[in-house]
Amino acid sequence: MANITAARINNLQNRISLIHGQGAGQNGYGQTLASSQVSSVESEVKADDLNNIYVDILNARVHQVGVGGLGVNSIDKVVSGSNTVAQDTSAFLSDNGLLTDDPDGFKKGIADYEALMTLIEEQKFVLSPLQSEQSLKLTDIRSATWNGLIYQLFTVTFNDADHRRHFFNSGGQIRIAASNSAARTQKGLDWAQLLGQVGTVSFSYSNTTANATQVSTVGNYDLTTSYQQIYYKAGTGYTSPIYENNTFKINAREVSDSKIEFKIEFNDTVFDNVVDNNVDGRLESNVQLYIAKGNYVSVEDPTFSITTSVSGFDSPAEINKSPEYSIGVDLARNQYEIENLNGQQYASVDYVVNAVNVPYPITLYWDTETVSGNVTAADFDDNTLSGSITITAAYTQAERTINRTLLADNFTEGTESFRLRLYTDASLSSFVDSTGVVTIVDNSVGVTPAPTPTYSITSSTSTISEGSSSTYTVSTTNVPNGTLYWTTTGSGITAGDFTDGTLSGTVTMTSGSGTFTRTTRADVTTEGSEVFDIQLRTGSTNGTVVLTAGNGAATYISDTSLTPPSATFLSNSGTSVTATQAGIYKWTAPSHIDSVTVYSVGGGGAGYTNGGGGGGGGGYGSSTISVIPGQTYDVAVGVGAGNSAGGNTYFKTLNTVSGRGGSQGSYVSNNTQLSPGASGGGFVGTNGGNGGAGGAGYWTYGGGGGGGAGGYAGNGGTGGTGGRSISGIAATNGTAGTGGAGGGGGGGGSVSPSYGAGGGGGVGAGGINSGSGTFGTANGAYGTGGAGGSLGANGATGTTTGGTGGNYGGGGGASGGSAGGAAPGASGAIKLTWDAVPAPTPTIVPAISTSSSNLQFTSPSGVRPSPQRITFTSNAAVTVTGISVSQSSASATSIDYTGALGVPSGVANFSVTPSSSKYIDVTFYRFGSSGTSTLTISTTAGTKVVQLNWTAEVVQTPTYSMTVDSGRAGYPTVGNETTYSAFVYTVTTTNVPNGTVLYWVNKQTFSPAPISANDVNGLTGTVTISNNSGSFTRTAVADATTESGTEFFGTELRTGSVAGPVVRTAIYAAIQDTSLTPAAPVPTYNPSISLPTSVTRGETFAYAINGGAPGTTWTANNGISEATGTFDNSGDFSGTTVINSAGSYTYVVTYSDPTSTTDTFNITVVDPEPVSQDTPVTVSPTSKSIEINPGTQIAAASFVVTNPTDETLNISVQEISRLTGTNTGISAPSFVLAPGATRRVGVAGNTSNLNANTYTFNFGILAAGYPGTYPTFSLVLYRQ
Repeated sequence: MANITAARINNLQNRISLIHGQGAGQNGYGQTLASSQVSSVESEVKADDLNNIYVDILNARVHQVGVGGLGVNSIDKVVSGSNTVAQDTSAFLSDNGLLTDDPDGFKKGIADYEALMTLIEEQKFVLSPLQSEQSLKLTDIRSATWNGLIYQLFTVTFNDADHRRHFFNSGGQIRIAASNSAARTQKGLDWAQLLGQVGTVSFSYSNTTANATQVSTVGNYDLTTSYQQIYYKAGTGYTSPIYENNTFKINAREVSDSKIEFKIEFNDTVFDNVVDNNVDGRLESNVQLYIAKGNYVSVEDPTFSITTSVSGFDSPAEINKSPEYSIGVDLARNQYEIENLNGQQYASVDYVVNAVNVPYPITLYWDTETVSGNVTAADFDDNTLSGSITITAAYTQAERTINRTLLADNFTEGTESFRLRLYTDASLSSFVDSTGVVTIVDNSVGVTPAPTPTYSITSSTSTISEGSSSTYTVSTTNVPNGTLYWTTTGSGITAGDFTDGTLSGTVTMTSGSGTFTRTTRADVTTEGSEVFDIQLRTGSTNGTVVLTAGNGAATYISDTSLTPPSATFLSNSGTSVTATQAGIYKWTAPSHIDSVTVYSVGGGGAGYTNGGGGGGGGGYGSSTISVIPGQTYDVAVGVGAGNSAGGNTYFKTLNTVSGRGGSQGSYVSNNTQLSPGASGGGFVGTNGGNGGAGGAGYWTYGGGGGGGAGGYAGNGGTGGTGGRSISGIAATNGTAGTGGAGGGGGGGGSVSPSYGAGGGGGVGAGGINSGSGTFGTANGAYGTGGAGGSLGANGATGTTTGGTGGNYGGGGGASGGSAGGAAPGASGAIKLTWDAVPAPTPTIVPAISTSSSNLQFTSPSGVRPSPQRITFTSNAAVTVTGISVSQSSASATSIDYTGALGVPSGVANFSVTPSSSKYIDVTFYRFGSSGTSTLTISTTAGTKVVQLNWTAEVVQTPTYSMTVDSGRAGYPTVGNETTYSAFVYTVTTTNVPNGTVLYWVNKQTFSPAPISANDVNGLTGTVTISNNSGSFTRTAVADATTESGTEFFGTELRTGSVAGPVVRTAIYAAIQDTSLTPAAPVPTYNPSISLPTSVTRGETFAYAINGGAPGTTWTANNGISEATGTFDNSGDFSGTTVINSAGSYTYVVTYSDPTSTTDTFNITVVDPEPVSQDTPVTVSPTSKSIEINPGTQIAAASFVVTNPTDETLNISVQEISRLTGTNTGISAPSFVLAPGATRRVGVAGNTSNLNANTYTFNFGILAAGYPGTYPTFSLVLYRQ
């Protein structure tokens, strides 16, 4: 077993000193060492030397791995006197001198120490979490919105460069984390996601990590004075891809060797919604310190400081506050029919809805879209595929959550998928967002596959008219009870085609059946026929289509509600308008009228064929009615029918003014009977007449004549009867029609050949009948037409067909025999007349007016009130020629003419025109209670009088009073500093407005005990008046100070400020001194004695007694001798003494101060012993190794000896040890070394003819007079 050299021990100590001690560069924890270098000239290494190294090694290793982390690398101390450390691992030398295994299992060999030291060096930057401490050092919060680049700057300051090294070398880290909570906008939520993914960024000695993954190779030892990026992350696009350009960045730089600066950048670069919205939420940046704080290694905290805060940046204005909506999956993208929470298989999943920049509360709507498979309401526990959610201003997580929970249906369905869609309206037409695709995992399987649902639909009719309904019956199989959704399809079909204004809806299914009805709208629009169809959906009206169009629900709409004809506007210029063409018209009443006269003639009815009856004449109605200027009215002109009754003519309505149309003639298919003529049209109006009736005819013989139109003064004439010639019956000829007040009746058709009858006479649209129309005749052939009434046309003479009716309103004649068709009646007509535009109003006589004829003034007596203004206006040019004043005594009237003349004073002479008004400002008041004054204003258009009245204002003078109450019964103005310390002041006022602020001020006039701000809570304050009352409190301070008895103070009220006018003089109160100065404590003293416990006989040594009572004395007695002394003003005493006899002494120390207790101390006096002083020189280096080749026998080296003392030394260099058979050489074996001087010494080793591998030569450097230990130099020669 080889010996362990001091060099090996010292090398190990150097290694642990470099790591655990002060160290240098990237080495050193900065801890105090237990170990030190050992001497190389002592005969043995003491156990304590190695055990001190053991302590340092153990402290460093436990710092790295924790108390329980040593494992197989455990080492143990060496027991002094029991064993000797062996070079070999895990062995020790027993008492009988044998090398044996360590019975305790611990490793005490120096090689074990060295092996563990190697691990410590390899893991020198490791810090066990059990030996660390983490603490929050900085928090920076921003609640305001932000935009663009904002950042936080903070510094970490160390005591010095070594402190910084020790912090990072011992595993210290600066940890940074950020978050953005309570965000509502999509941008804010994306920042929250980004910062959440960043996690904690840790800056250490040589790199930077995030969530235990290295993100940068820049650490403490890489810093320069310029910023370097240690972390970077871009936006996640969690809520939208446009946010992927946002960035979070951390930079670091070295400010000095003891200070580091970090810059945390939040850069919002995204433009969304066309403009750049701000980031909302609570942005928080936290800085934590991770540091060695164990029992084995502990480093002092550096200091942290924020120099720029994220809250310090201005909040930009929101350019746009567009509403934002989102819906997202909270936990997973998969849902399972059977839940396994430990396996993160969720049947119940929450979907979170966000809505910002919207008015709260807001209700949003959602539905389910099937992406694959057959997702139905029966898949979920609430048996629905749609719903709504209401979000309030509270914006809680619970109210923003939609829960969807799957049912375990025990059917084998396979994988299905869906997404939830979000809308802002109940009709689900305004889509705003959707979730991603969620997969339903079918882990609830059965023996049989899920039954396939079927859907069918039938309609109650295939064709409906506008305004009608159709009922649809839906039938299903394998579909649970609940709600299905239907939507309407069809080219050109809109919601306006239906009475409910919608194209979608629901149908409730019960036991596989349900019905709903669609009703079309009569839209009064010509469209042509249309067709619509129904399709069925699940989930919502936007849900999955389960029955397409073309499966039994197609329905045709007949276009039966057509667009009414368009109306033409009749002229309203001039004084009349006439319309003679059948049709619908509009007429707008001119602005200058309020009535119109209407003349209306209805259309004539048509005669009948084959000898039928003649058509009736149109009625004639006329009246003057009221109208509203500018209002539009309906007008209609009746058609002259060719094969039907005549049309009605009217103004406004049929029942306002109208001429009704004549009826069509009829027939009796029996030529022995007369076919009756048609009735004439009626009328509505103050004047007019009915149309004449058509004449009767004989079937297949002579037709009846047409009836005449009614007239202004009466009825129209009747048509003549047709003739006939029948075998066995006497033949008759046609008869003439009758005359009428309107048109005359047409003549009847002749007997043979059978000719048509004449048409009835017409009447002028606006004619006033000056005579009746004459009748038509039957001339043996064709019946002649009846003559027209006033301004009317004659009826036409009959031909083979009947004669047409005369304009306007004449009835048509019937045809004779079977020769042709019957003649049409004439169309109606209408005429409107109204007054002409009135002539311009003659020029008016000039007139002038004033804005007021009576002015009321109010002010305190003798005080000038505010002026009042009189404005002059005129309809023509008028001159004001003068204004005179008549007033009561002791009155004052002043007139300011600036608004009339341009200057305040002058002679009243100014003009007023319609385009230029003028004004004067008048002031009137007097001394007294009331007064009057009269202004007489003379003008070229007459005189105006303005009355002025003044009343003295009743001044409401405010009053102020104040009381005080200390709460002490019977003594409201007396309090004290403890039990009655609150003085409550009540202020009562009159005529003081609510909200008036009064000021109270301390008033001090009493002596000799004035008060200060230390005696009460302030010397000024305010009180606000409400309903003429207010209160405030002044509180006496319990100051624990004995003062000069009772103190007095006053309180007064002021207005405006604490220096304003006094409105309530001071009321005084007294404070009794009940909070006294506590008695000073009696000091006690406990002196302490300091002196050595052992001295050498005859040695002078120092001693001291501290903490005694100043000026008192002490006495020390050991039974043989006695010493005494006096404490100085600080209670201290110090001195020196000597004891000349060896032995142990016990001293009893007593004190004159009664509070000091007696002390006892022991001291040992020993005889002096000679001292072997060590040689004080130093040697550098202390050893040298030289390789010698075969055959080489000698090699030399040199070293330097230094004298660090202040005395001259006689030095000798001597051989200490060498291998037997070798020789040494020494150059300068002795010399004199002056103080601070150095000397180089050469030594050589001669190996002779020996062939050993290693030769060691030891040399000692001795100084005369120093018999103690001395430094050595070792020369080692070895062969390779």
